[in-house]
Amino acid sequence: MNKLLALASLLLCLSCKRQADFDQEVTALAKGKDLKVGVALIDLKTGEIKQVNGDDPFPLQSVFKFHIAAKALEQVDKGKWQLRDQISIEPGEIYTDLYSPIRDEIGTNLSSMRLDSLIYYMVSLSDNSACDILLRHLGGPSTVNEYIKEIGIKNTKIEVNELTMQSRWEEQYRNISTPLSVAETLKKFYLREYLSGDMHDFLWALMENSPTGANRIRKGLPEGAVLAHKTGTSGRNVDGISGATNDAGIIILPDGRAYVLVVFVSDSKESDEVNEELIAKIAELIP
Repeated sequence: MNKLLALASLLLCLSCKRQADFDQEVTALAKGKDLKVGVALIDLKTGEIKQVNGDDPFPLQSVFKFHIAAKALEQVDKGKWQLRDQISIEPGEIYTDLYSPIRDEIGTNLSSMRLDSLIYYMVSLSDNSACDILLRHLGGPSTVNEYIKEIGIKNTKIEVNELTMQSRWEEQYRNISTPLSVAETLKKFYLREYLSGDMHDFLWALMENSPTGANRIRKGLPEGAVLAHKTGTSGRNVDGISGATNDAGIIILPDGRAYVLVVFVSDSKESDEVNEELIAKIAELIP
């Protein structure tokens, strides 16, 4: 028994040292930069967690589109929707003044679009029009909040759609979560604790093939690594402060080791390039 206790104590000490080292490394990377960074890293084999400001709330921005997609695909699993269903689009829902690849590629004169196409545009390309169309059909943010709680996630709050979130600087702080909460959400997704196999694989493919955030986590990974992720980005306020430069993803390294990494950069007076480079450098810390 004493040997077991000694071994447990040794393992705990080693884990604490790794956490302290990680904290120092992230702090060193952020030193001299006028910003706040939150990080959560989960080893999906051992379950070990490392974090910096992991319990602090940060604005999600478009990271919340992952949660919306998961809720939409749950509706498919329940037989309420099918991926080939045509989802109605009301006049004005293809936004002319927010980021929308649907508008740029197809136009604004649409009365419907297939569910799988809307989810593709929302997740892979981070389309704001697709996001709000789906959120309306789901019944609004409250239904997504309920779903998040049902799958065992705490400390995540989604109150407004993209149109409202982008209307005033303060509105982005109504859609918030912590790095650890988002990391747990992605861990559960990786472990297939919610969504059927087909819906999991569909969403995974959209995240893996997303071209967004090429200079964030992806830039810090070795060649051959797989990244399934969702980014989020805010604008800047009148003082030039960026509210959110985010990346949250599941990483499979060439040797098969798998991790969840969430990096949120907020309240930054630095350039977009500096914010993104910080995320990439943190990704390089994965052992």
